[in-house]
Amino acid sequence: MLAKPFIKWVGGKSQLLEEIREKYPSKIEKYCEPFVGGGAVLFDILSKFQPKEVLINDINKELINTYLQIKNNCEEMISQLLELQNVYKNHTVEENKEFFYEKRNRYNELKVDSATCHAELDSASGIDLEKAVLFIFLNKTCFNGLYRVNSKGLFNVPFNNAKNPLLCDGENLRACSKLLQNVEMKVGDYKECKSFIDDKTFVYIDPPYRPLTQTAAFTSYSENGFSDKEQIELGNFITEISNKGAMVLASNSDPKNTNENDNFFDDLYKNFEIKRVFAARAINSKGSGRGKLSEILVSNMSKQAEFKFTAEELFKSEEYSSIFLNAIGDIEKDDFAKSKYEKDIAKTKNYRIDVYYHATGGYGEIGLGEGLYLGKDKMALHNFYNNEGEFGENTIIEYHGKPHFIDLTSLKEYESFEAEAIKTFGNDQKKSYLKKLTLQKGFDGIRYFDPLATGEEFVLFNTETIKQVSKRRIA
Repeated sequence: MLAKPFIKWVGGKSQLLEEIREKYPSKIEKYCEPFVGGGAVLFDILSKFQPKEVLINDINKELINTYLQIKNNCEEMISQLLELQNVYKNHTVEENKEFFYEKRNRYNELKVDSATCHAELDSASGIDLEKAVLFIFLNKTCFNGLYRVNSKGLFNVPFNNAKNPLLCDGENLRACSKLLQNVEMKVGDYKECKSFIDDKTFVYIDPPYRPLTQTAAFTSYSENGFSDKEQIELGNFITEISNKGAMVLASNSDPKNTNENDNFFDDLYKNFEIKRVFAARAINSKGSGRGKLSEILVSNMSKQAEFKFTAEELFKSEEYSSIFLNAIGDIEKDDFAKSKYEKDIAKTKNYRIDVYYHATGGYGEIGLGEGLYLGKDKMALHNFYNNEGEFGENTIIEYHGKPHFIDLTSLKEYESFEAEAIKTFGNDQKKSYLKKLTLQKGFDGIRYFDPLATGEEFVLFNTETIKQVSKRRIA
């Protein structure tokens, strides 16, 4: 059985998984979720990728406690939930309402007691185990599955009059527990995840959404709010970890649902890709507060160095094969053309394992700044640029990571981008207009394909960013 969220959670991502999956990198060995919530994306990634290192975090201590208890005390949780389910199904609605408020009071008493007795979560604590059981019970029997607390931190969501909720899905809890065994769990501010995140980490960020209206601000699942000030701070955090080389995907509400002129997130994430997707949301009891709303997915990955084509595949296209044939020659009849074709292909073999080679200087690179190129190995790259294989010390550098490039593999795309750069910044012989537009759009450089000069090429403008993901220098 595939694990799925064990609770209902406001803004849960189960219905958006297909769109979110499109943004997954090809492999995930290290994963971080600073606002774990209901865990739809977490369990999907754990099932599909089995990452070696995983960190989940949330400021909601009781939520993380429930994850911890499922991880370490799953069978005891199932046993206690089954007891509650048996009592509940034999009650009338009025009896269940009274039962709900009894358990809600007990849960709040335990919250106060545990806050007084110990600050740290303890999987061996009977109090923390009982709180986790009640957390799930209340989630299944309260209004809309909300988790809302008052100014004292006490849970205050009313009863939902549900007749026969599934309080215990033992099979799913066991599946969740199995997947959580390798997961590190923290309670606290999302910024505390920063030390875990590096250039190998995929980070999914699903914060409290910016409310579309004042009445929609029904999302206070902890004693702390999340205003525009906090959204801006989060945007700065996302930029910071993106600059470290992390692969980042974030979700939020779309202000344009209620005000088409509200560019809050478009401005905040102007250097990232923003995709609008649709989800059915129930945010209050009125019909006008329910329905399909657009949400945003913010990503730094769609144009990162995860490429679909090698030079060999590109040369099969009519566009590039005709250019190469006319300018260089027929690889079936001309030894020079065949040699150049083979070297171009040799350069582009390593992109799937995220290894890139940089050569200072090189034919066709004058005025473009330093270049980062795909390579089969450093000698193949060197021979391509230097013919006889002569090169000085430290002229070739190997990089591991995912630099943030704009992908202009199509000749028409490149020419369109160049025209936009010239229109915006003016033309000059050193092509600084390309550099200016690239950096303005938030990219480290341009990836394009040039069959006449350099084969598949990366023109790198922001070298400092790439140096952050460099692992070693080849002499």
